[in-house]
Amino acid sequence: MAITDSFPVVEMGLVHTPPEVFPLDWAFLLRDGREVTLTRLEQHRTYGGLLSGTPLHPERDVAVALSQARDWDGGFHKKPLVIPAPIVKGLRESRLPDLHQIPWAYLPAVTTFAIFQSTPRKTSEWSFASALAIWWQSHFGIPTDGPLLERLKSMPWSDHVEEWDP
Repeated sequence: MAITDSFPVVEMGLVHTPPEVFPLDWAFLLRDGREVTLTRLEQHRTYGGLLSGTPLHPERDVAVALSQARDWDGGFHKKPLVIPAPIVKGLRESRLPDLHQIPWAYLPAVTTFAIFQSTPRKTSEWSFASALAIWWQSHFGIPTDGPLLERLKSMPWSDHVEEWDP
């Protein structure tokens, strides 16, 4: 018995476009007019490994995310694009008698690593162009937040792109 014997089958009948060339669901135009398509996505909770305490150092959290993204990417993209996120800061009451208030600083709840692909520059000898982007958002899934989408669309693609052939 094959592993997929218990999988449901969707019979499509005769189709004009084979499934392997269906377009991806998420692409958009950059401000320079270049279309980029999401080809790979990884998301995890920004503070998923925090067992106790309060996040205090967004700079360190960004550095960790950048290192994780480079590992996830295998180091292919030399200059990942980090999309700035709002940092929320505040104070909380301390349970310790010596400390009255403790500062905290949070990035949004979900850290995202994504690879976007496009055509290379017209003068390039390469077949493909791609960039690694890192951003933070309040939920899992494709971004729906207007300001975040605007930051993605205005990313300086040519500063972060790698051109390549398979």
